[in-house]
This record gives sequence, structure tokens and C-alpha cells, in this order.
Amino acid sequence: EGCENAFHSKYDLVSRVRRHTGEKPYQCEQCGFRTSTAAGLRTHRISHSDARPYACEHCGATYKQTKHLNRHQKSCTGHR
Repeated sequence: EGCENAFHSKYDLVSRVRRHTGEKPYQCEQCGFRTSTAAGLRTHRISHSDARPYACEHCGATYKQTKHLNRHQKSCTGHR
């Protein structure tokens, strides 16, 4: 109620309802972090891994998530 948004999928609707209610049914087994979506939990689990599969093509800096690589590349000058 009070939300005027329309959604293309049930997943998007459920996610939005959880945003309004604060429900966070997905919990990390390692640290207890809670989130409202399965995708959010998958993204969080990367923080517990040593893998850094995303590398800057200009300077070689590595990152765990593409969003961090993308942020870096906006200002990368190619020097380390």
C-alpha cells in the first residue's frame, strides 16, 4: 500500500515488498549477514572468498566483484 510501482515479474514484486517490510529471509551461514534476496546473499558470499576473478585490463588490479572493477576502471590511468 502506498507504493505506485508496477513489476514485470513476481520476483521483483516480492523483492519490493520485502524492501517495504524489512523482511530479510536469507542469512549467511558464516557471519550471520541477512538480506532480502537470494541474489544479495550470493553477492555477499563472495566477500568470504579469496578469489579475485575480475582484473583491470589497464593496470592489472583485481577485484572480487564486477561492480568494484567497473568503479575502478572509471578512474584508472593504467599505472600501478
